[in-house]
Amino acid sequence: MVESNDVLEDEKDAVKLWEKLGVSNATLTFNCGGDCMGDTDWELFDKDGAVISSDELVNYFDTVIYDEVEFYVNSDGHYMGEFGTVEIELTDEDEDSTFMYSKISSSEWEESIHNDIEIELTENEANYIKSFVGDINGGEDEGANFNYKKDFIKTDEMVEIEGSIAEKVNKDTSEYQPEDCYDLRDMYHFESRCDFNNNSLMVEITNYDYVIKDE
Repeated sequence: MVESNDVLEDEKDAVKLWEKLGVSNATLTFNCGGDCMGDTDWELFDKDGAVISSDELVNYFDTVIYDEVEFYVNSDGHYMGEFGTVEIELTDEDEDSTFMYSKISSSEWEESIHNDIEIELTENEANYIKSFVGDINGGEDEGANFNYKKDFIKTDEMVEIEGSIAEKVNKDTSEYQPEDCYDLRDMYHFESRCDFNNNSLMVEITNYDYVIKDE
């Protein structure tokens, strides 16, 4: 007979201890991502839902669970991870009883959302960009960066014009919110190749949405 302080060598030993303790089901709560397994928590229950304590069973399942259930831990910049539960029950097959593992999980994703927006400028501001600027880019932590297409001496008036453009670009990009988002993140970036619709600067902006999908 398997005692509660024995090391469980195989599934038969685990089944014996499971039945001896009157375990009805076991639940693993988990989350994983970032290329590693995150927090895990095991609970054992009797048929009335009361918690049963057994380090031996928990250690056994904590070892074999990765052979029985596939967890997706590898993040790639788009897929972030998953979280959920694994339910373990004993099949009712008398001496040949085995454990059944059922995973219920949700996956976390970061979706990129690309949109084109127009930022209205004055004629002087548009002409300044057309004459001197090759592209403009930036994001939530840096504001608008100007890359020039030729060398020139920047006058005080030009400094003022560029400052006004930067203020408008930063304001419109930081306040822009795409439609139908689940949980929009603060992070975004933008780029303009300095194309225009009349005096409106065309800007491509990328936002990021946090999405949960049931598996």
